[in-house]
Amino acid sequence: MRQIAGSGHIHCVDAAAARRPEPSAGSAVIGIHDGVDPSIAVLQDGVIHYAARTERLTRVPLQDLLRDAGSEVKVACHVRADRSIWQWRSHQSRRRELLAAGYHGKIQPVDTHRALAAAAYYTAPWSDQKTMVLIYDALGARAFIAENGKFTECSKIGEFDSLERFSGRVARGLGLAPMDLMHLGAHASGDLFADLFQLAPDSPGHRRRRKVSVTKILHRNRFDTIAASVQRTVESVLTEWVKNLMRETAVRRFACSGSLFANPRANLAILEIPRVEALYVFPSCGMEATSIGAACEIAAAAGCAIQPVASPCWGDAILDEDAEAAIRSLAGPGVHCRRVAQIERVVAENLARGNIVARVRGAAEFGANPLGNRSVLCKADSLDAAAEIRRKLRRPEFWTPLVLSVLAERSCDYLEKPASAPFPHATIAARARPEKRHALAAAIHPRDAIACPHEVLESHNPDYWRLLREYEEITGEAALVCTSFQIAGEPPVYSARDAVSAFLRSGLDFMALGNWWIARSRTAT
Repeated sequence: MRQIAGSGHIHCVDAAAARRPEPSAGSAVIGIHDGVDPSIAVLQDGVIHYAARTERLTRVPLQDLLRDAGSEVKVACHVRADRSIWQWRSHQSRRRELLAAGYHGKIQPVDTHRALAAAAYYTAPWSDQKTMVLIYDALGARAFIAENGKFTECSKIGEFDSLERFSGRVARGLGLAPMDLMHLGAHASGDLFADLFQLAPDSPGHRRRRKVSVTKILHRNRFDTIAASVQRTVESVLTEWVKNLMRETAVRRFACSGSLFANPRANLAILEIPRVEALYVFPSCGMEATSIGAACEIAAAAGCAIQPVASPCWGDAILDEDAEAAIRSLAGPGVHCRRVAQIERVVAENLARGNIVARVRGAAEFGANPLGNRSVLCKADSLDAAAEIRRKLRRPEFWTPLVLSVLAERSCDYLEKPASAPFPHATIAARARPEKRHALAAAIHPRDAIACPHEVLESHNPDYWRLLREYEEITGEAALVCTSFQIAGEPPVYSARDAVSAFLRSGLDFMALGNWWIARSRTAT
């Protein structure tokens, strides 16, 4: 039995294979991204069979993935357009690893923006219709009209003119992460960068003015005013680009990927543009998406029909034997463990009492957004509980709201939804209804009542949907606060052993691990 080291712990390869759904016979493509935010994905007969960010695993079990994929397997590797020497060495290292795993075929390269475009287009719920595919990251931006699997570029923005490059530079100057600018900026107002970008005279895009000094602006203004100005600039320039594209092409459906679209408020600004019919944002917008995009690109070129994404929970699942083996380390007077037949009911009852509960159950999510399976939960109206979560997970950023998990059937009761858009992946912001802001106090921004909602569908995640249903029966409310089970400075929890380790070090009192209920003895219920 082989063993793989991952996230500082030991993962059993054979057990990990058992947690994944059985692949059907047919062709498969393995997508690999070796750069920043490395990841790996397996596409089997048009369905994403497995995907994981390797920040959670120090080594991906390629032998196991190749065995699962079957004999008809191809390998697609994302590459940057500049083909740097560092990337060449990484590519050669991966080739040697694949050879050792028994793969002797060709590694097919796919460049960054084409991989991101493929991830957004082929997994969108309407890939059979004409779609405007938007890609935006620190390398620049590109817009494609995609129809019947063919991509036609209609706009391109260079690296110097990139909004993402600009906001990243400002964030580094303030000592913040780029996403912190979005949340912190909502606490203030400002328009310091109004003259930094201008419309390009020969295309629908924009250009950055070279004579405007960003450094002087950073030195002369408050950090919150700067953050608000960056967010306003991103939203105004991005929406103007989208409007220009609609005027020139008459395409009203948008599929987006790239790190700039990890900004839910900017995505909301796009969705609120008149005449925008639909907006889809790939569930994980960073470079980790390129492994999935590369696999989709190669599979589609071979004539395979790619299935739309339902739930991006593509990692290993927690089995009862995994949980049981992990909790052996908890044996002692300080912790009480018991196996529960109706674990979702027990979790709902404890949440209704005001307790904070870590939930580690089902397949792991792909990407940064918490979707309930590796998450910490609390009541949506409890500001004290939200502050306690931040303290125990060692997150000092008071300005960052937590994700709102809400039953899809009840989301319109809580949110003002433009164009009846679905919010299944926590990628688009929404405004809370005035009469429900008190009930959502811990999940909305205090200044403008904007939340980052995750609509939970029974078809996407039946166990988590059942938990929300049980909670609704007890409290009458169908919404919870949800955040990643992740101690600051560490990767998110992935395995059962990761969960036990994080539980002990965080000081949390309750955890549902598979079908096991774990409580510290001083609070055992």
